[in-house]
Amino acid sequence: MLITGTKDGFVEAWDFDKCELKKDLEYQARDDFMMHEVGVSAEAFSRDGDLLATASVDGKVKVWKLSTGQCLRRFEHAHGNSIHSICFSRDGTQLLTSSFDQLVRLHGLKSGQTLKEFHGHDGYVNHAVFSTDASKVISASCDGTLKVWDVKSASCVATMRPPHAAAGVEMDVLCVLPVPTQKDALVLCTRSNALHLINFHGDSLRAFVDPFESIEPKGDFVGAVLSPKSTFLYGLTEKGYVLCFTLATGTLEHAMQVCNGEVFGIAHHPHRNVLATYGNDGYVRLWSAASLD
Repeated sequence: MLITGTKDGFVEAWDFDKCELKKDLEYQARDDFMMHEVGVSAEAFSRDGDLLATASVDGKVKVWKLSTGQCLRRFEHAHGNSIHSICFSRDGTQLLTSSFDQLVRLHGLKSGQTLKEFHGHDGYVNHAVFSTDASKVISASCDGTLKVWDVKSASCVATMRPPHAAAGVEMDVLCVLPVPTQKDALVLCTRSNALHLINFHGDSLRAFVDPFESIEPKGDFVGAVLSPKSTFLYGLTEKGYVLCFTLATGTLEHAMQVCNGEVFGIAHHPHRNVLATYGNDGYVRLWSAASLD
């Protein structure tokens, strides 16, 4: 199943094999869609796929039961501004959100309340995720920093800057990806021509750079995802290219242009070898590993 959220508030579930709306969901068959009052800015599945969390540009969060389209929980004041990312905790009982209001917050599904607030960034927070062992929260911000927080105390335990960032330059940190197969490793995506594998001390373990950049510039990275087994790292550039690297070596395996317009993001199916890219041309495009060869 593929979920899309639009600027007019619609949340739609798609059969990505057929590239059509899932009409076996009764509420969609009768055009009774999941909706926000304003634009949808982030979405996330629960681990078991039963629940969907959606966030909007007015700082609200809704949690839906996918099989029925019922809204089970609303967080009317999750944030004071647009929400940039959302994810479920491993046990599905909490939601982690990051926002334009410079905050990261943890919300309880049972209580419907905000449980923790992580504050300390000096700019909007692009992305926040749990560490692989769920003991930490990692956040990425436009203030040029990556912060690590203790979940229980909500205290900041580390602040890092991207490797090789020039002194005094705030490099926009777009997203951070914990590596499931490496407990102390993170993939860092900044608005630059390199992705980095780093540890929790901020040390660069490996850089991922297009060796043909000087011949055919593909632009700065704007997003990244890992394959399900963390074998490959896919980077999306501002010029609409997807670059596929082997995570263990940093070798560029494939590169292809997937969009001519402005691109917004990239996602990977949690089990199948399918990538989705989307941009301002109104299309979601699906790609298999075979098409990237």
